[in-house]
Amino acid sequence: DEFSEWQKGINNGTREAPKNFADAVNIWRVSQLPRETLFQKVPIAILAFGKVAFVGFGGEPFTEYAAKAREAGKDLYVITACLTDGGQGYLPTKDAFDEGGYEAANSRFDSSVAEILQNGAAELLKEYKNQ
Repeated sequence: DEFSEWQKGINNGTREAPKNFADAVNIWRVSQLPRETLFQKVPIAILAFGKVAFVGFGGEPFTEYAAKAREAGKDLYVITACLTDGGQGYLPTKDAFDEGGYEAANSRFDSSVAEILQNGAAELLKEYKNQ
């Protein structure tokens, strides 16, 4: 694969080594692009009974996802979970993308992912409460 070829080039001196961790991550991400599809599905699941609701995300959401889910299900005891029915990697918030850092640099998504998934979870909770 392309990343292995890059590594071989570094080892034999025909390619320059990344200057820092962020550069290494970007090299790896680009090497994975041929295997990726343009759109990635991230499941959102809800299991609810009475006043308890479990909300699961198919990746590794930031803590703000839990806060938004609890806000959307104010009258419910909301418990959030990660890696539910999928493992699409880090699901950073817009602020995390703006700040940079390991998780945002290693995410397959752009800064709109949190808003989309948080709104999806809120919609599912609203649907449950309206039954």
